[in-house]
Amino acid sequence: MLITALMAGYDVNAKKYFDGMFRYLRAHPSIYNNYLMAWNQITNCVNSPDGGDDDATDGDLDIAYSLLLADKQWGSNGEINYIQEARNVMNAHLQNTINPITHSVLMGDWSTASDTNYYFGTRTSDFMLAHFKSFAIASGNSEWTNVANECY
Repeated sequence: MLITALMAGYDVNAKKYFDGMFRYLRAHPSIYNNYLMAWNQITNCVNSPDGGDDDATDGDLDIAYSLLLADKQWGSNGEINYIQEARNVMNAHLQNTINPITHSVLMGDWSTASDTNYYFGTRTSDFMLAHFKSFAIASGNSEWTNVANECY
């Protein structure tokens, strides 16, 4: 979705492809939060029956950022309100993939406080500082600044 939003102006079908990917992600929500995407899709575009029906934090962070880009490229007055959808995904992250105690990025929406092996663990591939700074601006929520600072 990131690349497709960036292709606006270079590919006349960029918005069409972006919107198709958006509809696909909405058809495959995480079991923990409908605004996040189930990470493991298999043949015939179905969720894997062997797991993968929860989110992958890095992918969903990219989804939120791509929706901000889509708003800048095409506006939000069409069929999809990109800015509102971006805010929905950002809020879902604050609810499900950001540790409210440490402000660190969780490995997925499946990580809960009762599982201390993962709840206080993190991985640097999810440290998307530019995304977090953009989220703070777009949402007006300073928690995203706390997340960025924790990553530093």
